[in-house]
Amino acid sequence: MRLALAALTVVAAAGAGELRPGVWAGDAVGAMPASGYEVYLLGELHGIRENVPILRAYLEVLYRSGVRDVAVEEDAGLESAAQEYVTGRSGRIPPDLCLRANVLDAVREFNRGRSPAAMVRIRLVDLDSPADAIQLHLERVRDRIDPKHATPLKDSEAAVAALRKLTTDAALLRELRTIEHSIHALKQGFEVGLGEPKGSPYLDDREQAIASNLLDIAREPGSHGVLALYGMDHVSKAMRRPNGEAALAPMALRLEKAGVRVYSALLFPLGGNWSWRGRKEEMMWGPSDGALSTGETFEHLSAAAPGQLLYVDRSREKLRLPGSDQNLLAVDGYVLIPKGTPLENRCAAR
Repeated sequence: MRLALAALTVVAAAGAGELRPGVWAGDAVGAMPASGYEVYLLGELHGIRENVPILRAYLEVLYRSGVRDVAVEEDAGLESAAQEYVTGRSGRIPPDLCLRANVLDAVREFNRGRSPAAMVRIRLVDLDSPADAIQLHLERVRDRIDPKHATPLKDSEAAVAALRKLTTDAALLRELRTIEHSIHALKQGFEVGLGEPKGSPYLDDREQAIASNLLDIAREPGSHGVLALYGMDHVSKAMRRPNGEAALAPMALRLEKAGVRVYSALLFPLGGNWSWRGRKEEMMWGPSDGALSTGETFEHLSAAAPGQLLYVDRSREKLRLPGSDQNLLAVDGYVLIPKGTPLENRCAAR
């Protein structure tokens, strides 16, 4: 992680500024907005090592504007354990969060030496999955709302309804809402642990759960915004039909419709390799497969700024990414990564 961060720092320091109209070289993060939004979304292709140094560099910028929350695409029920780690109260990454070990390490390193009041919080805002994760989260919430365990949990939906009547605590109600969405998604066949997911990950219940949780965080008293790292499909501000499935409103679009000021950027590798959930493969494209609106390929553009990150402002430059589906993602900007390298596997064999 330190080597990756150092490399990013060198690239930023060597920045050549605006390379083409609407295109910046080197200091990509420096060209992104530093304030003015409630939610800042970075959409990633999972399994790329370079994504987290970019997240860390953007956090450095947003922290100066008061941002103190980093949200990650993980089970909401694991948030307290993740928070223990990033604040230094625990020295162990929970095994169920091994896919996000690099993110947790980056936030922990960022917090090192800061007072508790000045530390960044990690926020896990996704569904709980699979079934045992839902049950465990429900049990933990019941322990806090109903310590005498008078509420039976056999019927999980009935348990959520019963526990909701026993509390007015906003945080607990938010957790119950996420659990309820998780139960609905499970009934639709969605299950995911550390391996390949089962069922469709593109569900209204999932997008609404994420959007609602991010909205609540962004609107907490004293909040100056939340930075979130999520899969690229979720950060689009336009309707999606991923993999030919039914039309779906991504969480970014839902947030905008709720009146939230959202900035969304896509982190896109121009080539290289990725590694995720036990799979390791080469990209299906290279830098010659995409181009600016002028026709200049990314390969030619990268030659003008070798090894440097590129930032493209979509309001000024309508580039063409490789593949038709990726061009349907409506975002505010793009961080083009010269070459993606596979994320190291931090998950123990099971």
